[in-house]
Amino acid sequence: MQEGIVVIAERYDRELMEFLFDQKGGGVQITERVLQAAAGNQYFATGVMIFLLSQRGDKITITESVLKTAIGNLFRARELVPFLLIQQDDRNAITENVLAAAVLCHGNHAPRLIPLLLEQQVDKSIITEKVLIEAIYNSTHAEEVIALLLEQKFDKIAITEKVLRASVRRIKVLEMLVNYYGDTIHFIRNVLQWAMQISCRESAEFLRSRYGID
Repeated sequence: MQEGIVVIAERYDRELMEFLFDQKGGGVQITERVLQAAAGNQYFATGVMIFLLSQRGDKITITESVLKTAIGNLFRARELVPFLLIQQDDRNAITENVLAAAVLCHGNHAPRLIPLLLEQQVDKSIITEKVLIEAIYNSTHAEEVIALLLEQKFDKIAITEKVLRASVRRIKVLEMLVNYYGDTIHFIRNVLQWAMQISCRESAEFLRSRYGID
């Protein structure tokens, strides 16, 4: 029966899920796998999730895996993620992996979801090297996402050589990071050497000019 519940959660609408519960009553188990399937439902995720939580809301935990699946839902993330954030009261559920999934979202999901996630998180160390690198790799909104991360009222986000190396293929992002960190970056020559090695001439020239390197 559990496999059938997963399939319904993943592919069908709220009405069919309600029918199943009417038939099976308390015998239906709402596992993390069922919630993940519902979170990934491309067309009916929000309706199915609302129903599932209405049945066992006080016993259901919105886990990292469920949030990541919801974030990756191309058609329903914008409505589903805010709903899930309201339902869960454990701010620790907004982990590095959840934020990394959000910053990599395509379309215009990332700029909309990131502020919502960060509002729920009190841990100032959540914007990590991994999160910044994933944001740089966002193929459609890298600049906007990086700007959102840098403007958060947390302690100044630590910059690493890996982050700057990742940014050299995106000159605008590189400029944003350099302007944010300024002269506190002590590994610029290594990044410059990397930019030259992979033939990113525009980035190399920018770094030379910005830091006065011959």
